[in-house]
Amino acid sequence: MVMDIPRSEWTKENKLSVNSIIKLVVDLEGIPQSAIRLTSGTHDMRPNQELTAEEVRALPTVRILLGLAGGKGGFGAMLRNLGKNIDTKNMNYDACRDLSGRRMRHVSNEKKLKDWFHHQEDREAEEKQTKDEAKQKHRREKRELQRELLENATHGLVEETNAVTEVLGAAVQQGLKKRKVTNNEEFEKERAAAEASDVGSDEDLFGDVELPAKKARLQELEADHAQQEEAKAKEEATAAAAAAAEQALAAAQAQKAVAAASEAAANSGAVKRGRSNDDEEQAPEPVELQQIDDEQALVELGMAQLAAECRRRGLKAGGTVAERAKRLWAVRGPPELVGDDVPIKLRAAEKRQK
Repeated sequence: MVMDIPRSEWTKENKLSVNSIIKLVVDLEGIPQSAIRLTSGTHDMRPNQELTAEEVRALPTVRILLGLAGGKGGFGAMLRNLGKNIDTKNMNYDACRDLSGRRMRHVSNEKKLKDWFHHQEDREAEEKQTKDEAKQKHRREKRELQRELLENATHGLVEETNAVTEVLGAAVQQGLKKRKVTNNEEFEKERAAAEASDVGSDEDLFGDVELPAKKARLQELEADHAQQEEAKAKEEATAAAAAAAEQALAAAQAQKAVAAASEAAANSGAVKRGRSNDDEEQAPEPVELQQIDDEQALVELGMAQLAAECRRRGLKAGGTVAERAKRLWAVRGPPELVGDDVPIKLRAAEKRQK
């Protein structure tokens, strides 16, 4: 459409307003002013814009467009095409943004960090519980292993004790039997010799001795044999008692070893023991330093008594005899040094409380 712009639409400065052009279009076509949009080339012409005569002559064709509500069209088709290519398996929205413009991965990481700090105490408690359970399991396994070793050692000790007892008893019985057989053989030989002498001539064995003497000799031999049998019986009884005592002793030693091993397993923790009551009762008497003439006399008292005297006075009790005597001689005086008057280098170190 070609329009002639009246001279009245021009201003004194020889300029033309875009609103004047819009009014001419409204008057000619009856289109509402709010729906009209003017473009020149690729640029929109603003309603309040003013054009000079040179700009008007330089303008290409002015297009009149109708401003309609809505998009450019084809948006639904574009959504349908996009829906065909959407990968439903991909659920990673880390690169997306929320309504405040933050990346979703940043939001999720912040949430994870807060949860991590919130459960910090629970993790520490769980870790501590795991360590305690591991320690208890280790202790149980250690006790079971010690118990098994103790049972094996006890069983082996009992077997060895029984074997030694059996061997010892068998040896004693064999010796007694052998000795009895030997004694019987000797007696039979002597008796056979005596009977042979009765049958033979009297002069062979006894010379001119008569028959009553022979009988007396035979009675003596029988009495000796009876004494030997009695002595042999006593020896057998003594040997049997000794064997029984040895067996009882071996059994007692085995029981004692078993009890000691059981006690050692029950008290697996090593405990340091102090001095016994007997040692305390036998403690040396205090030394009167004022009655000692010289340091050599202190040396002659011995290490034990000097150590006891040093401990009683709160001095260092270690070192040689000469060193202990030198410490006591240093506090002898007069006046005799006690308590805080004793030099620090001579005092014993105080025990630290656990």
